[in-house]
Amino acid sequence: MILTNDPNSPQTFGEPTPLALALAGRTTLDRRTVLLAAIGLVDQYGPRDVTMPRLGAHLGVASLELHQHVHSREDLFDGVVELLIDDHCGELIVRRSATTWQDYLLKEN
Repeated sequence: MILTNDPNSPQTFGEPTPLALALAGRTTLDRRTVLLAAIGLVDQYGPRDVTMPRLGAHLGVASLELHQHVHSREDLFDGVVELLIDDHCGELIVRRSATTWQDYLLKEN
């Protein structure tokens, strides 16, 4: 497969990943799976190179299918931050009526 420098090209990341192949037999995709895949791409390529078409290609689905679980690139990265906080710091942070991840990080006095 030819790799391209176009950041919106799903072919930039080459052949389907093991994650995409594992998901190929699934009938549904969920938000957590999308967010975990995004974290993997961020770790591997950096946040600037994570686009919806690339994430879709990584998961083996059309990028439009991702919009059922994340509404925008901003929602994707908000979800990534929230997932990382919940998984790694959940018990250390006092929750208040948080509407954003920034509010979530603020401790009550």
